[in-house]
Amino acid sequence: MRKIRRRSTWRLRVALCLATLLVSAVQVNAAEKVMQLTPADAGCSYFNPQLSENGRWVVAISLCTREIEDHQQVPDHQIVRLERDTGAMQILTPPGMTSASNSVSGDGELVAFTSDGDLVAGQNPHHIEQLFLFDAVRHRYTQVTHLTAADMNRALMSPRLSLSGETLVFVSNANLVAGENDDGNLELFVYHVKTGDLLQGTHTENPAKHFSVVLSHDAQIVAFLGVHPPFGKRPVVGLYVWDRKTGAVELLLDTPYPDAGGFTEMTMSAEGNRFVFSGKHDFVGENGDRNTELFIYDRAARVVRQLTHTRGCTSAHAALSGDGLRVVFVSDCRFGTLNEMLYTNLFLMRLDTDEVIQITDSGVSAPVEAPSMDASGRVLAVSFGAELNGMVNPRGLLQIALVNVPEIGPVAEVPRPLLSALDLSMFLPSRHDPDIFYMAGPRFGVMKSENGGRSWRLAAFGLGAEHVMSVAEHPEKPRVLFAGTSDVGVYKTSDAGYIWMPANVGLSDPRILGLAVDTAYSEIVYADTPSGLFRSVDEGGNWEHLTGPSVGSQHGTALVSLSDRPLSASTGKLIPLSGKSGRLLRLSEHGLFLLPRETSEWIHVKTPHASEWAAVAPNGAPWFVGTSQGVYYTEQLDGEWTAVSGLPAASMPPISFAGGDTVYAAARDGFYGSSDRGVSWRRLGDLDAGARMMSGRAAGDVLVSGFENGNLKITRDGGAHWAPIAVPAPSAIGLESVLFRSAQ
Repeated sequence: MRKIRRRSTWRLRVALCLATLLVSAVQVNAAEKVMQLTPADAGCSYFNPQLSENGRWVVAISLCTREIEDHQQVPDHQIVRLERDTGAMQILTPPGMTSASNSVSGDGELVAFTSDGDLVAGQNPHHIEQLFLFDAVRHRYTQVTHLTAADMNRALMSPRLSLSGETLVFVSNANLVAGENDDGNLELFVYHVKTGDLLQGTHTENPAKHFSVVLSHDAQIVAFLGVHPPFGKRPVVGLYVWDRKTGAVELLLDTPYPDAGGFTEMTMSAEGNRFVFSGKHDFVGENGDRNTELFIYDRAARVVRQLTHTRGCTSAHAALSGDGLRVVFVSDCRFGTLNEMLYTNLFLMRLDTDEVIQITDSGVSAPVEAPSMDASGRVLAVSFGAELNGMVNPRGLLQIALVNVPEIGPVAEVPRPLLSALDLSMFLPSRHDPDIFYMAGPRFGVMKSENGGRSWRLAAFGLGAEHVMSVAEHPEKPRVLFAGTSDVGVYKTSDAGYIWMPANVGLSDPRILGLAVDTAYSEIVYADTPSGLFRSVDEGGNWEHLTGPSVGSQHGTALVSLSDRPLSASTGKLIPLSGKSGRLLRLSEHGLFLLPRETSEWIHVKTPHASEWAAVAPNGAPWFVGTSQGVYYTEQLDGEWTAVSGLPAASMPPISFAGGDTVYAAARDGFYGSSDRGVSWRRLGDLDAGARMMSGRAAGDVLVSGFENGNLKITRDGGAHWAPIAVPAPSAIGLESVLFRSAQ
């Protein structure tokens, strides 16, 4: 691994040590902690154990073999129901057919499953896979679907019974309600158990699809994985919720990938406000090696968080408690001092402290099915392919056991910290894609949004420091960016922020104050440091010292943003100018300075009064300066400065150029707009006190504003409506796991 100086990472080290100390083991090897429900001597394996909410019943799929003529062995897939107290097993489906996809009501008295059997005499004569219900009290089958021979290849997936047993939700591509699914799309269906009514819940067209359904306890919230309209630029798999009361389908979390490999074994809290799933996607930027990790999505906070941070192992098969505060999962990973031999075991995580507790000590690597949890969160049903804590299982078949979850005391709701405007050193909208934003700061490196600010991920794999002063995007290559750090120099990414590599050859000062890519000659990159200005003519491959220390201050000065964010004198940033006017513009406490293309000497630019901020339109004109006496503009730097009308002079924050002749500004008394390139202004509405415009985008009226109280807000309609931006702060362990990792 590459050795990197880490002078700015002491906070990460302390946080990581504290997080490690939280990990504690619970030794569970007493027989009363595990109760085996299925007999190993029967030679059967048991899959998908579903524990009823009252903890009394377990419904599972049994796989046994039986001998037919000529001593041939054939498999039987049957649905079984086991009573917790007695261990008595009821076989709900006869042999000679295939039954699967089981689900159970909260009291354990109603079971849903698929089967190709003719269980209700004469209703399934062609033995096509159908959806059934079994009433364990009345010992009666109900056939829910009635597919015909023409539907032989149609699918029935993810049947889920509600807690009350009154609602059954499932996925199918069959035309179950006449005329509503002629195109054979994978749609959601709802069956009302009491009335027998079957309804199609979604009506979409290719490439839409729905799968992996889970229900809230009241069955009003249906969460699913799939592709649902609107599709955006390209259809990708996402996490959705369907509110049955309103009929609205809401996208919670999407991925940049068209496959479902990033989501597996999704589980949901009772109220439908938290979701835990495992996957290989890098949802938050803390999983650059694409390991199978656990993630949680908080619907109220609208943030996703990575729960585990491991390498070369798997954490999956999660079960979330009803209150959404504890998660049990299966893993062969090491957590601190736990599970050092990397055996397959059950673990418990408190979601308020992220403390990991080992529940089992299997001593082997063995297959395990996803556990199921009762309403109390204290009892698990799990199928384990080993002799777990006293189980009798010499053949290593999957056997069902009930496992007691350790008592861990009260678990509190702890809001996860969010990044604020005060945590940012810069905010950069991509010039290549209107949905892509980058932000940099002193505590997290670089973060990225690929959906217009709705969700964010850490984009810092291999970035050698968490303190990033600036980010510069290549004007012609969308996937190439440069990051300037506070003490380890410049880093470059060629894959849009997934992996960063150092680019410091010839750069004698690693303290980067600002970065820029020349808009006229895109292979030229500038880096501003306390020792002066450096230039690379090969996209960061090699650097040469161009000028001496920064004008007016040895601690660095601000450089005026050409494209979207003008800067105050306290901000270090470097963006080149377009056209023939010069290479760079700099604002310092001593005034406004221009670096001509022909020389390496800064030239003072005369302004009407001392400049407090400056801004330049994307095409190189007009130029704006804010002073204590008002705001002025000019079409040429050597021309006359003219006072603008309609814009307050006092405490004037930066200007954002939104494309064409449209310009926006956020003043202390409101939000302003101009339709004539900033010559005249009108007040558009109110803003929170202490607003500061952070960015504008050349395509569309999307702007982001930060506030003195730390709030971040975004508007997508030119200021008519503002919405908060929730950016979860990366965890110390997650940040540490990616910052100092090399791509090799």
